[in-house]
Amino acid sequence: QLEEVLMIWYKQIEHVLIESKQIRRESNKTGPEVELEHWKYISAKLNFIIEQIKGQNCKAVLNVLRAGHSKILKTWQELDARITDAANESKDNVKYLHTLEKVCQPLYITDVVSMRHRIPDLIKAIQMIHGVSKYYNTSERMTSLLIKV
Repeated sequence: QLEEVLMIWYKQIEHVLIESKQIRRESNKTGPEVELEHWKYISAKLNFIIEQIKGQNCKAVLNVLRAGHSKILKTWQELDARITDAANESKDNVKYLHTLEKVCQPLYITDVVSMRHRIPDLIKAIQMIHGVSKYYNTSERMTSLLIKV
C-alpha cells in the first residue's frame, strides 16, 4: 500500500513538473516583471514540494520501502533529482531576473524621452543574464525576455 501512496505522490509531482515546463501564452503588453513573478511562483511551488519530500511522512514511507527493497525507489529517486533541478533552475532564474527588475522598474514610470538613458543599463543586464545564468541563457528564454522588455 505504501508503494501506491508513493505513486500518487509521484504522479502529483510529475504533473507539477510538466506544468512548470509548459510554454505560457501571455498578452503582448506583459513586461519583464510578469516573467519574474512567474518564476517566483514556480520557485515557491517547487520549494514547497521539496519541503514535503524532506518531511517526516515522506521519509517514513521511503524508509519502509527501502527496508522492503521496493523497486519503485529508483523511479522516485529520479523524480527527486528532477524536482531538485527544477527548483534550482527556478531559484537561479529569479535571482537573475531580479537584477533585471531593478533596471526595468523605472521604465514603467518614466516618459519615453527619459527611457533612452536607461537602455544601456538594460542591455548590460540582459547580456549578464545571457552570459552567466546556467538556465536562462537559451534562445527561447532570451527571445521571450527581449519581447517583454
